[in-house]
Amino acid sequence: MLWEGIAAYTLEHGYRNLIGCASVHMKSLKELNEIYSLLLWKQVITSRFGIQPLPTHRIEGLQWYEIDGQERDIMRRLPPLMKGYQWLGAEIGGDPAYDRIFDTVDFLIVLETSKVTRRYKKHFLDRS
Repeated sequence: MLWEGIAAYTLEHGYRNLIGCASVHMKSLKELNEIYSLLLWKQVITSRFGIQPLPTHRIEGLQWYEIDGQERDIMRRLPPLMKGYQWLGAEIGGDPAYDRIFDTVDFLIVLETSKVTRRYKKHFLDRS
């Protein structure tokens, strides 16, 4: 029901973009770099929005790793919400930021309504 409400509100007001945040608890920088590398490999992270964390929230040691053959294992470790955003067709706007208050890594989620995957567009956005 939540997504149906968001979809209805988006249509009613003619919004083209939805933004949000996916917060993830990471056990180590290695685990973060594996997930970051997977998202880069899948081309989910984009720099086209020109968004980057503030210098105070940048993550020291964030880097791309070679993940050949580990994609499935790393994908299993992604939180369900992040997988759901990918299935919707959302992108991640730039590098993640570190939230010291909640001790989380935050990914900026950008969903262009025109890029919602056909399956979810039919389910959430079509008004029949």
